[in-house]
Amino acid sequence: MRKILLPLLAIFFFASCEKDIKQLNNTDIKGSVESSMGLNEVGKIAKITICHKGKSPTQWTTMKITSNALANHLSHGDVVPDSDGDGYTKVNPCGIGSQNDCDDNNMASNPGVTEICDNGIDDNCNAQIDENCTL
Repeated sequence: MRKILLPLLAIFFFASCEKDIKQLNNTDIKGSVESSMGLNEVGKIAKITICHKGKSPTQWTTMKITSNALANHLSHGDVVPDSDGDGYTKVNPCGIGSQNDCDDNNMASNPGVTEICDNGIDDNCNAQIDENCTL
């Protein structure tokens, strides 16, 4: 009886446990990548679109990876085209995106925002700082 009861208890214990999926927050890995990480609407770990460096210097492809694999990909030269998740991309070898994000580590700075006066930043990425502002 003991030979059957112990394995059944072990199976019951492991089957009743729930796997916790923690929301990911990797702000320390080359840009925030905040909107590309975390849990998607069905509770699965979301994937990040990267521009993957191939074996030759001109071979680049787009691929989706989990955030757990991001550090490894960045270490050998891959690029996250939209690090801040604002929908605008930096220039990248894969040609992902149609807009040039002048600061891809700051979602408040991209071609779609209005210039904020007197902050000394090119908020709207038009190569002019604080344009159309009166002193």
